[in-house]
Amino acid sequence: MHEFLEQEWKGLSTLISSLLTDLTRSRSNSNITNNKDPSQPPLWLLCQLESRLELLRLYLFGVSPTVVYNLSAFENPRRFLVALLQESALAEQRDLSEYRLHYQVLRTSTTPSSPPQTGAYLTGMELHNALWDTRLGAIQETLSSQPCHLPIVWVTAKADGPKMIHGSSMFPLYLCPVYLGTAKEKISLRDSNIITYIPLVAKLDPVLCKLRRVCVISVM
Repeated sequence: MHEFLEQEWKGLSTLISSLLTDLTRSRSNSNITNNKDPSQPPLWLLCQLESRLELLRLYLFGVSPTVVYNLSAFENPRRFLVALLQESALAEQRDLSEYRLHYQVLRTSTTPSSPPQTGAYLTGMELHNALWDTRLGAIQETLSSQPCHLPIVWVTAKADGPKMIHGSSMFPLYLCPVYLGTAKEKISLRDSNIITYIPLVAKLDPVLCKLRRVCVISVM
């Protein structure tokens, strides 16, 4: 995991440095020509990149162990999930192909005070086109177009096959796609943009959830 975080840190630091250099050069040229360069990055993008860099700094160099991670902090969040699989496989001296990711939405809205013994806690998740029933821990129908905050999600890597824990719920499971998003850009819900799938208990028919494009979007 440390190696992955270092690669993310170096890559993002280089990108921000390059963008700031281009922005400075562009502004200098604009002052000469009195024309604004349309290719220069918007200010909100630079602010977002700096926020991501600050999170990575805390993940890498924080005094206390990281309690929760935000997938939106990463340029390649899929590699973060792969790193979790690799950590478990290495710790247990087993083949990586034996491991699968398991997800659990915590029943409390309070952020844990310490990291889990295995895996990682994920924050910044928003459920779109549905509502999250905190009492039952399930997706339910909504008439609102506003996203619904999802409690902390605990992801672990286990070598017990691709089983989905259904528990004693009478409701079916919906394989909910997870995307990265920002507050400034419209999200493209293409399959190629899916980071992972989280099996969520649903009070709706999973087919209906899919038709309504029920999804989770990770935001800063």
